[in-house]
Amino acid sequence: MQKEWFAEWFNTEYYHILYQDRNEEEANRFISNLISFLS
Repeated sequence: MQKEWFAEWFNTEYYHILYQDRNEEEANRFISNLISFLS
């Protein structure tokens, strides 16, 4: 059975490079901006 793409993505070098500076503050800012955009 073939794995889904996301089953391996979260443990790749590229994932860690892309998301290394992400934190809760950045996530909160993103959600706030998204809500503002959709309102």
